[in-house]
Amino acid sequence: MMHDKTIDRSTNGKGIPADFTLTEIRKFKLKNGLGRPSTHPIPTFEEMLQASKGKILINVDKGYDYFNEAIAMVKTHQMLDQVIFNIDDNTYLDSVESRYGKIDPAIVLMPIINYKNVDAKKIMDSYLCHKKTVFQPVFSVDTSALIDQQVALKNQKYGMWINSLWTSLNGGHNDDQAVELKEPDQSWGWLIDKGANVIQTDRPVQLIQYLRKRKLH
Repeated sequence: MMHDKTIDRSTNGKGIPADFTLTEIRKFKLKNGLGRPSTHPIPTFEEMLQASKGKILINVDKGYDYFNEAIAMVKTHQMLDQVIFNIDDNTYLDSVESRYGKIDPAIVLMPIINYKNVDAKKIMDSYLCHKKTVFQPVFSVDTSALIDQQVALKNQKYGMWINSLWTSLNGGHNDDQAVELKEPDQSWGWLIDKGANVIQTDRPVQLIQYLRKRKLH
């Protein structure tokens, strides 16, 4: 389990995972929030699945290059109902299927759609035939015409996953506005009004409090 291409940033080792055997990579430790080595080794994908089964929603964020292998492992553990598979930015569904074969209708896909792309609408439309799709829009300004179509997609039972982490992902309706500026209605509330039914946040405690206040949690 590694977000980066290398283990440099998040562990006390250096290099790319493929340069090590599993025994060797087990010797490295994950860093804590202060950048110091913890007692925790790097988990495998299977270990993460086993630990989280029935407990959390899983976003396989960097797994597109290992798409079929990741799906096979998730199916082995009977966890398709709690796992979302990210698709690389601005990738048409037919491009996914030309690379990996016909997609099982039970698999939840999450294509990342950058609204700056002139073909963003066409890319989104290519996934409408796959009912278990969660769209992840990315927009640095909040004036894109595609934003107004998000509620309609949500009403059609497609997912809408929006990041509130930083401005370039959400047109400025981010965590800092909600918490530091004390404007959650203009941040998280705005995202909800624009169709979000999943919000990815770095402020989970405050967001949950806000959702409970609005009777949305």
